[in-house]
Amino acid sequence: MKEKWNALCALAVLAGLLLPGATFADQEFSQLIIISGSLSDVGNYASVHGWRPAPFYKYRSTNGPNIDDFFAEALNFPDEPSMHLVGPVKGNNFAVFQSLAGGHGPEDLPAQIQAYLGSRGGKADPKALHLLLIGGSDVINAFLEPNDAKSSQILDAAVDGMEHAIKTLAAAGAKTIYAPNFTDLGATPYAVKNHVEARGRRISVEYNTKYSKMLDRMDHELHIDLIRWDFFAWSEKFLTHVHEFGFTNTTGSCLAESPTYQCGDLSKFLFLDDFFPTARAHRLFGIAMTENFIEHEKNAGSKATKTATASNSLVK
Repeated sequence: MKEKWNALCALAVLAGLLLPGATFADQEFSQLIIISGSLSDVGNYASVHGWRPAPFYKYRSTNGPNIDDFFAEALNFPDEPSMHLVGPVKGNNFAVFQSLAGGHGPEDLPAQIQAYLGSRGGKADPKALHLLLIGGSDVINAFLEPNDAKSSQILDAAVDGMEHAIKTLAAAGAKTIYAPNFTDLGATPYAVKNHVEARGRRISVEYNTKYSKMLDRMDHELHIDLIRWDFFAWSEKFLTHVHEFGFTNTTGSCLAESPTYQCGDLSKFLFLDDFFPTARAHRLFGIAMTENFIEHEKNAGSKATKTATASNSLVK
């Protein structure tokens, strides 16, 4: 187990050399479609509401490139805002800051799906890689809701929304959907300073358990490649090694030290504010998400080769 984590650490160190312009996947995808929330927005929310000044970077929720910027770059795809909230679709990223998987507003998950499909005459691109990385705002809302029964209802609505999105994409022709789960809210500065770490973890585990069961059903019902990444398990392991990456403040946030974000070297902070990580953390998340995707593609390629070899043997 230690050796595997050390390999990931080595990958993170080398990532600066590997990421630019690299293409890792054996399968050739036509495009990357990003349907997501706060961690991935690159300008859609700002097109309607405006955005915050520095240290926030180019309409993102962090102080530099975010998780999908790194993922897209690693796979040699663009990461451009769709701008679907203000006009015709222009880019491949439909993410909207604070959008909900279980919501039905103009910025939430169903509206993102419809904007994507509407731009293509109701058809999903069967050769595209669809990244479905949303639900975090729902989990945060459930965490902030003091009533446990209502919290569970929020989580149920989020999982139902994700199921509907996956079914809608599959029915429209999508063949490949990358659907990571969510990280541990118990490790956020909000949980630490309010002494609710256990509840944050419990809410996160409840969501991921329900989400995983739903994905199990989708695996059986749909004829698509549904790729998973256990963001929760990875981040849990990462936090036990976080200081090895040079982070010195892992439980507080820059905002807690300075309301104007004038808190010194941001590269030392894991979190920018109560819930959102810094760009350095996003970079490591993006690397890990990419590594998981590469491993899936390698395994899928190996299975395809074995199947083809077995078929050829039968023919002979």
